[in-house]
Amino acid sequence: MTLIPALFLASTALPAASIAWENPCRDQSSSLPYCDRALSARDRSRDLVSRLRKHEKLGLLRTGTDGVPRLGIREYQWWNEALHGVAIAPGVNFSEPTPTSTTFPQVLTLSASWNRTLYSAVGRAIGIEGRAFANVGHSGFTFWTPNINLFRDPRWGRGQETPGEDPFLTSQYAESFVRAFQSDNPNSTYLRAAATCKHFDAYSMEEANNVTRFAFDARVSAQDLADTYLPAFEACVANAKAAGIMCSFNSINGIPSCANTLLLTGYLREKWQFDGFVVSDFGAVENVRKSHNYTSSKADTLNATFSAGMDIDCGEYADPSSLAQAISLGVLSLETVDRALERLITAQMRLGMFDEPNDQPYGTLGVKNIDTSAHRRLALEAAEQGIVLLKNKFSTASTRGKVLESSSFRTVLPLKRSSPSNSWGNMCLFGPHLNSSQALLANYHGNPPYIVSPLEGIETYYGKVKSWPGCMDGVYCQDDTGFSEALEGLRYGGCRSAILFLGLNLSVEAEGLDRVNISLPGYQERLALELGEVASQAGVDLILVIIAGGGVDLSFAKHSKNIPAILWAGYGGQSGGQAIADIILGKKSPSGRLPQTLYTANYATQVRMTDMRMRSNPNGSYPGRTYRFYTGNAVVYPFGFGLTYSEYQCMYTGQHPVALSYQSLVGNLSRNLLPSLAPVLLEVQVEIENVGRFDGATSVILMVHPPREAMDSYAAPLRSLAAFEKVFLQAGQKTTISLPIRLYSIALADSQGLWHPVRGEWTIQTSVLLSSDEGMMEGVDSRPKSDCGKKVITVR
Repeated sequence: MTLIPALFLASTALPAASIAWENPCRDQSSSLPYCDRALSARDRSRDLVSRLRKHEKLGLLRTGTDGVPRLGIREYQWWNEALHGVAIAPGVNFSEPTPTSTTFPQVLTLSASWNRTLYSAVGRAIGIEGRAFANVGHSGFTFWTPNINLFRDPRWGRGQETPGEDPFLTSQYAESFVRAFQSDNPNSTYLRAAATCKHFDAYSMEEANNVTRFAFDARVSAQDLADTYLPAFEACVANAKAAGIMCSFNSINGIPSCANTLLLTGYLREKWQFDGFVVSDFGAVENVRKSHNYTSSKADTLNATFSAGMDIDCGEYADPSSLAQAISLGVLSLETVDRALERLITAQMRLGMFDEPNDQPYGTLGVKNIDTSAHRRLALEAAEQGIVLLKNKFSTASTRGKVLESSSFRTVLPLKRSSPSNSWGNMCLFGPHLNSSQALLANYHGNPPYIVSPLEGIETYYGKVKSWPGCMDGVYCQDDTGFSEALEGLRYGGCRSAILFLGLNLSVEAEGLDRVNISLPGYQERLALELGEVASQAGVDLILVIIAGGGVDLSFAKHSKNIPAILWAGYGGQSGGQAIADIILGKKSPSGRLPQTLYTANYATQVRMTDMRMRSNPNGSYPGRTYRFYTGNAVVYPFGFGLTYSEYQCMYTGQHPVALSYQSLVGNLSRNLLPSLAPVLLEVQVEIENVGRFDGATSVILMVHPPREAMDSYAAPLRSLAAFEKVFLQAGQKTTISLPIRLYSIALADSQGLWHPVRGEWTIQTSVLLSSDEGMMEGVDSRPKSDCGKKVITVR
């Protein structure tokens, strides 16, 4: 366990830009309407805005506000971060009594658990710690979280912050996380903390083809917008009731997102009935003029953004003097300013910022609620569930030089645990990530109480551990002078088993930093192949563990007989190394699935990052993106892939409708029901049984395949995720679950972005995790036991 040094704390703990908040109504007469708890938050906000003087109003429209001393309103910093734990930000203060916060796995790793209950549990824990920080004056009450942009291209440096490449999975994450983060009671007036879903919309690159995110114009078709880029934000707003939305740096079809009336008013306010606040990304208001050249003056820029529906500038562009000048020129109206302030202060009212702590449900959260033992356990559980087993072949060590019955063969994983009485030899670790700690925290982290590296995690099981990094310059791996020593260590080090830790870190993928390819950096692949050759000669099993966010080409390892096991560990947070050890040593059975497609390296030459199209070209010149549309070369591992140590079988039960009325579906869609609020058309009943030897969990997923004729007429997805559920079963246990299929799962968006039911045969296919045995049966024609089979739903 690596304890965080004081030097690290000092270097990363930014001073809070705001003064500790105090209730402005504490010294005010209760007769003032904005102090009256009996009124609605909106009415209280309107009354307060009506009492503000013009110059006071103009000091409240940027994230570091000026405050209103006349009314006892202190300065406030809106900008706080909590992506996967309370994180370093201008408004967050990591000093006593809040030196640490729980750092959960990065979002992409958490998403790989395919567990909505876990998404909620983590969201709630982060919300509790965020509110506790705020209550002791070490953060604000508003947080820029979650990032729900679609991870459309594996080269994107911030893809690690998102739930993955599928709009439904991302929507489910957004709903689960936001609801739990904000409140324990969705019907309550009060919020625990305010979530701000970001970045609205079509933001998914940092810099490519000589274009930066600040100036990029995302050319998005109406069809792609409807069925790919909008759904997660609609779910965040209409279903989860997020308090805030952040508009993005980029423009969409020529209009900057933060000045885009269609997005900020048309979709958010009118169609989705959003009643929260909209904040710009940092500097995005200035970029409307500076980078996009959309406006000709500062006054025009302020009017364009605030009039479009933005309410507060994350930055300094909307300073009081500039706002005053825009108003005096008649460009920006005071009514627009008042509208923005009413939305902002309504959120503050809901957060209890104008009420006494004991008069609201979350006012007494404090230091005792930060970094709790329960949150530490949850961080470990989340990291364990987010690990994906990609390969698990027969053990070289168990079969070398032996003639065994097939029943005697065992897979490489899980390894047997060590004990003081055995003499198995050494556990040997290799690679640049073998003792990584900081890398496990990924983007937007806070100050965790500790970080468990892979080496430290393995050492909790094995007393005799030897290690050789091989790459002498970390994940860059341009310096291979340590390869010889690593190979000799494996050959002569008395290794019982060998684990190789490769991957990426924030020096390769991060905010502001995209990759240009999806290969492992430097000579990492060569290190793996050379170690694999020596391991095979020595009769040692080589296990490859990938610590990374975005996908890398693992075809070399998948097809190598010398690398019999592969784990995708992601960025596991403070307990990431312990989670890896727990999976490898069999304390927990892996239950994750990939939330992204792992492509071959030539994907990067087939698709330009600046090309926002999801669908492939009919002529084959453009292969499309994500599992829903990609028609290019065979992928290395598909979206949703994952193995487990146990074995699960599934079968459909009950009576399922085989036909749905086309006219009934037309009627439902004509009511303009939002996708996240649309009715359930049918429930698919599935019996799941754990017929293996291990207790554990399986993620059950249901895919929908559209009618064949829709592929041409609607450029339909090849298939789409429609439902999923995480099921925990002891060995020998079985249960029955219901998987709902909703209206929009059997409808398609046309080229104008309008949704239609489609006649024909819709095929549903449900599956559980593959067992390791099934994972070894590549090329076998028989249906694997993990596949529950197909059912056809006819729309007529």
